[in-house]
Amino acid sequence: MKFRWGSVLAALILFGLVGCQTPPVQLSPSEQWIKDNLSVREKSDVLVDKGTALYAQMLDEDSLKYIAKIKTILETALKADPANQRASEALKTLDTFVTKRQTDAQNKVKVLTAKSAATLSEKEKYDLVVVFQQLQLLAPPNFDLKKLNDQVTPIRTEVVKTKSANIQDYETKLQNPKFESSAGKMVSLMHDEIVSLQVVDPTNAGAKAATDWLDKFLVARNQTDLEAAKKAYAAKDYSTAAKTAGRVEQSLAGIGSDNTGEVDALLYKVYFDWAKDLLTAKKYGEATSRVGEALNLNSTAEALDLRDKIAKASLTRDYDAEYDSIDKQLASLIAAGDLKTAWNLANSTGNQLKKEDTKTKLSGRKKQILDATHALYDAAVASYGDEDYREAKLGFDVVVAIDPAWQLVKSYQDKAKAKLQALGGKP
Repeated sequence: MKFRWGSVLAALILFGLVGCQTPPVQLSPSEQWIKDNLSVREKSDVLVDKGTALYAQMLDEDSLKYIAKIKTILETALKADPANQRASEALKTLDTFVTKRQTDAQNKVKVLTAKSAATLSEKEKYDLVVVFQQLQLLAPPNFDLKKLNDQVTPIRTEVVKTKSANIQDYETKLQNPKFESSAGKMVSLMHDEIVSLQVVDPTNAGAKAATDWLDKFLVARNQTDLEAAKKAYAAKDYSTAAKTAGRVEQSLAGIGSDNTGEVDALLYKVYFDWAKDLLTAKKYGEATSRVGEALNLNSTAEALDLRDKIAKASLTRDYDAEYDSIDKQLASLIAAGDLKTAWNLANSTGNQLKKEDTKTKLSGRKKQILDATHALYDAAVASYGDEDYREAKLGFDVVVAIDPAWQLVKSYQDKAKAKLQALGGKP
């Protein structure tokens, strides 16, 4: 039975675990059932469940605003049943979390305030404002918040002004055709600036207006791209269709939005038909990669059947005789930056080669792919360091797909994903 929580106070009155002069709360049928049928221990456990669920939500959102509420719930659960070990452990976990965040925040403040405001970078000023906001929720009683507030207030004003100017600059550039090639990245950066501005100034009217403008801009831009992708698909220009539709997908991801399914449906058709044409052209390795892309989007019976047909057709193929053609495909994929497809094609080809000279040629191509993959990793790490987490994750995703055993990349990929979630995005 799902318990509906109106407020912590309502729950406390409901369970009869604290004294209160507040008029009786009108209970729902499920709340009345809990009051009438559960023991004190069971009611205490319900509170622990609520507190731990809220704790998990706090970690997921990377928000400290729930700390006081979680603490009240867990302390009430323990007061009702002092022997409730789960309540004790949950409180210890919360206290450990708070202590660590207090220590981290105070250390960060110490480092940042040791510098003069004039020498702080734009990022350091933003960090100082954010950590001050955290300390307003975390600071121990002996921490001088007033003194820190006096230091931070003018810096906060400057941060708001700088971020507002940055947002306006992105808006201006996005309206200029000469910046079209970098528009996707600017959309992502503008969105992140809006989010960070709202963190330090939640009611900022400029941030709200910029969000509305960016939404309208993306609707128009994405619709144009989608129509272009459809035309390219109709003309069997599959590469352009996939690239253009993919740009729409990245654009939506850049602001933490899911596509409505129209983009995925189009991409599925592009990859499926592309694979069919490649099968007809007897380019079995690339056909396998493209039908794999289609299956990743939608595991349909027709795509599974096409994959089987490609596999059967490739059994009679003389890969050594056709290697020059395959090598050109690999070179083209590497040049286009499609390292994942190139790697899959190289591996599927390598399993079929029999002659040592063609195996040697393929080894050279695989080394080229791996070199490019390492370069992509370095670029993704650099993007991560520049706090462009979305661009970083795109790079790490490709590297992990090529070398899933590379643990350091997997760690970076997880960190980038967590950063995007903390910024309110959907990676």
